[in-house]
This record gives sequence, structure tokens and C-alpha cells, in this order.
Amino acid sequence: MPHRRTFDEIVEEIEHARPVHPWRVLIANRFFLGDWVSSEGGLSLAMFNALLLVPFMMALFFYPIQALIGLGVVLVTTFVLFQGFIMWRRLKRK
Repeated sequence: MPHRRTFDEIVEEIEHARPVHPWRVLIANRFFLGDWVSSEGGLSLAMFNALLLVPFMMALFFYPIQALIGLGVVLVTTFVLFQGFIMWRRLKRK
């Protein structure tokens, strides 16, 4: 009886690349993504920014006023938290 090839073997033969199994990698690393996701390149920053930008753009398309108000709240909150952290660091040193 001939050997039945697995899907991975077929992909390796056609694509000349080893198939990637994200779920298997996650399980093997116990859901720790430190080695799997590189944070050194600009592409990873673009990917993480896109995770926030795409839903905002869709909300902006359908609900422009509410989306801009939400963006303003997020920006003001971020600024206040950042300034609070800076002040806390300066007070902690003294």
C-alpha cells in the first residue's frame, strides 16, 4: 500500500517552504509569544498600530462624531497619564 502524503508534505513539495502552524507553536511555547513575535522591526509596530487603526477607521466611517470624541478622550487620557508618570518619577527621585 503506498504511503499517503500529509498536507504538510504536499505543501513543502509545491511551495518549497516549511508550513507554519501558529496553534502548535502557541501550545509548544505555552502561549508565550516572546520568540515567535519579533518586536525589533518596524513591521511589527505597523501591525500593532493596524490592530487599533482599522476598527477606529470603520467607526469613523459610520459614527464620525462619536469616534472623534472617543479619540479625543483617549488622547487626553493618555496625555494625563503620561504627565502623571513624569511627575511621579520626578517626585520619587527627591
